[in-house]
Amino acid sequence: MLEANGLASWFKEEQQKTENWYLASSNPYQQSGWGSTPERWRCGREVILAAVNKNGSFLDVGCANGLLLESLIQWASEQKIQLIPYGIDISSRLIELSCQRLPDFINNFAIANALYWRSTTQYDFIHTLLEYVPSQLHSDYIQRLFNAVK
Repeated sequence: MLEANGLASWFKEEQQKTENWYLASSNPYQQSGWGSTPERWRCGREVILAAVNKNGSFLDVGCANGLLLESLIQWASEQKIQLIPYGIDISSRLIELSCQRLPDFINNFAIANALYWRSTTQYDFIHTLLEYVPSQLHSDYIQRLFNAVK
């Protein structure tokens, strides 16, 4: 287990690496962590909707610039499903881009560290990646997110 100082350093380093890569370009796909084409974006990300079977709230942990949420809203609407987007990210600069991308939902975005963040809201659906926390904390992290789902 990482000690508190080591954990704080790990998160700071990850934040810096993410911001350096994501914000190196004005390309919205790169700002969302994707280095390929819009067509491959849809092919690689639309599969997330396989778990969405009804209208509801959708939390993207590590939402970056909000492109995934924006895309999922559009793709879900093609299936007659309405999603209310929520997002958190450790980077204030990326949250700012999310709020610009989805201004009608500005109050649904927050700057937060995924490991420590505690929601007062329950969500119908949550998307995350394990890379947001050190590997030895994966199990605890996933269990906590399960508790935030309706």
